Amino acid sequence: MASLTVGKSVCRPSTSFRCQHQTLFGLVPSSSSNVAARLQQSAAPRRGPIRDSRRPTVSSRTATTGKEASKGADISSKDFAIAIAKVADDVKCLDVVVLDVAPVVSWTSFLVVATVFSKPQLLAALARVEKAAAETYGRSKLNLPGSSPWETLDFGDVVLHLFTAEQREYYDIESFYAAAEEVELPFGSDAQPQQQQAPQPPTWSTKA
Repeated sequence: MASLTVGKSVCRPSTSFRCQHQTLFGLVPSSSSNVAARLQQSAAPRRGPIRDSRRPTVSSRTATTGKEASKGADISSKDFAIAIAKVADDVKCLDVVVLDVAPVVSWTSFLVVATVFSKPQLLAALARVEKAAAETYGRSKLNLPGSSPWETLDFGDVVLHLFTAEQREYYDIESFYAAAEEVELPFGSDAQPQQQQAPQPPTWSTKA
């Protein structure tokens, strides 16, 4: 009598799974590998699990119809980016730059880039920007920043990037978005004091 062999299906774990935490706005503390993943993800029109769409958000004060709504969103986003940059400047961040990346990427409109020289300064800048955004513009962050040498605050249409001097030079985000137009700021170079010697790069720690 012929024996009947019953085949057993074998369930194998998918090898295509990728950790969703390694995105530009990941919820985990940054590391050198995670930061590299952030930069690669930043050029893609898709986002991580925090938000499915990155189209600029129109506030209730500027929400209209048709072309007026689009124009209002652009003006609001630009003003908000400049306001964030001013807060960063007030906290003594250096080389504050606002980039209009709307023609380059689809997931945001403006990037604000600045340099910090210590962990307390980083935390102060994050706190001050978050407070100003909430109290003045009714805006809330979409991500949970940490305390690494490269941190971000994501407001959807505007994203703040804070780097240490070493990290900013290494990743050179301005060159990465070379096609973006730099926004003229009503403060900065003319108002800055004479060139000061930059402090030594801090010994960075992500521990609380």
